[in-house]
Amino acid sequence: MIELSTVRRLTLASALVLGAANVVAASLQPSYDGVRRKYIWFGWDTQNLSAEQVLDNAAAFDASVYDGIPVNVVVKDPQTGKSLSVHAIFDNPEITDEMLAPHVPVLKEIVAHRGLRESFISSFYTPKKRVAWTDDEMWAKAARTMAALARAAKAAGVRGLFMDQEEYHPPKQFEWQVGDPTFADCARLARQRGREVFAQAFRDYPEMAVFSCYGMLSADATFDYFGSPDPFDATRQKRDLWPHFFNGMLDAAPFSARLIDGTEMAYEYEQGREEYAKSAACVKVRGRSVVAPENRAKYGAVTQASFGFFMDGYVKTNKTARYWYDALNGSRLGHFDHNLWGATHWSDEYVWLYAASQRMTGIHWRNKNGNFNGWTTPNDRLPGYDQVALANKDPLAWFTLRVGELKAQGKLVNLCTKPMDEILAPNKDRPDMRFGIIEFPEAKAGDWYGFRFRARGEVQSIVRWGETGLRARPLGASILPVCTPMGEPDAEGWRAAVGVVRIPNDVQRPVLVLKTFAENGQTSSISEFAFYRLLSHQDR
Repeated sequence: MIELSTVRRLTLASALVLGAANVVAASLQPSYDGVRRKYIWFGWDTQNLSAEQVLDNAAAFDASVYDGIPVNVVVKDPQTGKSLSVHAIFDNPEITDEMLAPHVPVLKEIVAHRGLRESFISSFYTPKKRVAWTDDEMWAKAARTMAALARAAKAAGVRGLFMDQEEYHPPKQFEWQVGDPTFADCARLARQRGREVFAQAFRDYPEMAVFSCYGMLSADATFDYFGSPDPFDATRQKRDLWPHFFNGMLDAAPFSARLIDGTEMAYEYEQGREEYAKSAACVKVRGRSVVAPENRAKYGAVTQASFGFFMDGYVKTNKTARYWYDALNGSRLGHFDHNLWGATHWSDEYVWLYAASQRMTGIHWRNKNGNFNGWTTPNDRLPGYDQVALANKDPLAWFTLRVGELKAQGKLVNLCTKPMDEILAPNKDRPDMRFGIIEFPEAKAGDWYGFRFRARGEVQSIVRWGETGLRARPLGASILPVCTPMGEPDAEGWRAAVGVVRIPNDVQRPVLVLKTFAENGQTSSISEFAFYRLLSHQDR
C-alpha cells in the first residue's frame, strides 16, 4: 500500500513535445503544477440553506468529492427582525459586523471540515431594482456590506466571497440605459464603483479570493471584444458596463488577491472541441485586451480560469433541451468524464458543478431530526459520478481506493505478465540506458489505467501513441500525463511510484515507455511492476 502522504508530485513538463498549434495552450496548462484541484458544488439547494444547515450536514460533504460550496449566511435585521440573505447586498439594508458576528464561529466550524474547506460566502448578486450609477449612498452601502463580509470571511478562515453578477432582473445593472449619463461618463462611474465596492474589502482581507460563477471576463459577450481594434469602443457599441466595473475591481485588488473567472458559458463546452483550453487562453491572454494597460500585469497575476458544469444536461431525458449531453464512450457518464477531464486540467484551481432542476442536490440533505429530504444527487442520477469525479480531481488518491475496491471484488488483474527483465532492453545508442514498451491491452477511449512499481536509481515513464505507438509526440494536450511521484527511498534506495493514465478520444495504440539510466556506475532497476485497467465506460 502506497501512503499518499509520503509521495510528492513530479512534473513531466520537460517531456512535453507539442505542435505549434498547441504552444499557447500548453504554456497555460497547470496540471500537476503542485496546485490541488478543487470541486465546488453550487446548486439551487445551496442558495436556500443557511450556514447552520450546512454545518448540520458537514459529515456528508466530508464523504463527498467536493471541497466547498458558496455558503448562504442568513442574518437578522436588528430593526425589523426579518431574516436577510447577505448576498442581496443592494436589496437589503446594510449588513454590519454585529449582524455577522454570531455566524463567524459557525463558518469556522464549516471550513474545518475537509469537504467544506474551500467554501465561500455568497455575496454580490445583482439588484432586483437597478441602482443608479450616480447614487453615492447606495454604492457606499454596498461597499460597507462587502467590507463586513470580507472581515467575517477572514475571521472565519473562509477562502473568500462568491458573487453572481448575471442579470436576472431588467433593466440590467451593467447595461447602459436611456436616462443614464453618457456612456463615457457611465463607464468612468462604473470603474469608480467597482473600485469603491471592493477597496475596503481587499484592504481588510488582502488574500481574499472572489469567485464569480458567471465569469469575470468570460461572461456573455466579452469574448466578442477580444479581436476588436478598439475593445473599449466595442463595449460602448454593446452598452456593456461590466468590463469597466471589473477594471475598478482590479484597481482595488492587491497582487495577493485572486479573482476566479467561473466561465458559466462552459455549460455548453465540449472537450472534443478543445473548448476548455481555448477558453483558458482567452481568459488568461486575450482577456487583457479589455483590461486597462495599468492593470494588465495585475490581471495576469490574480486571475484564475475556472469552469462550470450544468449537471442537468447529463441526466435529463429531453433530447431537445438546452445543455443536452448524449452518450460518449459508451455512456452519458463517459461524456461527463470526457468533459470533466478537460475542465479539470485547464482550470487553474477550481471547477464548479451546478444543478438547477431535476430535484438534484449535491448531497442527501437531512434536517435536524435526521430525516432525508428525498432529493437525488448526481451519483443517484448518473451512477459512477462520484468515481469519475475523484479520478479526475485526484488520480493518485483514487488509484489507491480503486485498487482496493477491485481487489475486494476479486477483479484486480495485473495486465503485465512478463518479468521486467524481459521488458527492459539495452539501447544501442545509449549504453547507459535500458528501455521497454508496455502496450495498453484493448485500450478504448475513456478507459482509465494505473500502474505502480518500485524504482531504484533514475527511472522515467512516459506515454506515447500513434500508428506505431512511438510517433514523436509524447503527451499531447488532450492526454492525461502519467503522474509518477516517488516516495522517499528506503534503506536500500528503493522508492514507490504510482501512475494514472486516461485514454483520450483521439489517439491510436497508446503505449507506456519505461526507461532506466545508469549514473556514476550505479545501475537503475524497476521491480514489482503492476499494470491495471481501473475503469472502462464501455463495460457499463
